Amino acid sequence: MCILKKNVRIYMEDGTIWDIPIEVIAKDYAYYLAYTDDADSYDVLDDEVISIFEEDHKEILEWLSGDMDWDAVESVAELVQPSLFADPSTYNEGITNGFKEIV
Repeated sequence: MCILKKNVRIYMEDGTIWDIPIEVIAKDYAYYLAYTDDADSYDVLDDEVISIFEEDHKEILEWLSGDMDWDAVESVAELVQPSLFADPSTYNEGITNGFKEIV
């Protein structure tokens, strides 16, 4: 399965579990590369980013953790497990430091 069809699952401190589409993370990464290289982001996404993400899943997690925040993914995040103690004010911390896995 293509890496862009998978998700990053984030286990938040408040007990909620969220899935973030890797395609959204890849597009954010591609826009950054296009901006810094003055290239067409779609060409970058098709070639370089997919190759990088397929070869090294750590790169996906590092980009999400270090270069994105909850506001960037909230609209596409899928709640996998709710919690009675849900606290969205902690979700930026969860993206940065929460446990993550590729699913």
